Amino acid sequence: MNPLNGLWVVSGPQEGLTRLSVNRQKGEAWIEAWGNLQAPDHDWGQSALTCYSTRKNGTVPDRALAIWDTSSAHTVLILQISPDGEHVKVEIFTNFKDDSGRTNYATEVELVRAKT
Repeated sequence: MNPLNGLWVVSGPQEGLTRLSVNRQKGEAWIEAWGNLQAPDHDWGQSALTCYSTRKNGTVPDRALAIWDTSSAHTVLILQISPDGEHVKVEIFTNFKDDSGRTNYATEVELVRAKT
């Protein structure tokens, strides 16, 4: 089982990424992201999620990578789950490619596992 599976939410007010959902479909890991930059809880859509273990022969992933590539931006998310499995640090790198003049940026957010 992937310890990243489930719903992750910000614990307080946050501009940008507000939640993530990680699940398996047809044997593959997928992530869906939402953010509030364009509209409240704007759905980024789904992306394939590539999982990694920091242990050479590890069987349980503790890191993951997802990429969204749209006509206006290329966004990379790097996820790192905490040892207790209740927090995930997300590094977000956005490269604008629409000639809008916006500056590429990097940011971090910490999400907590949603209570079900």
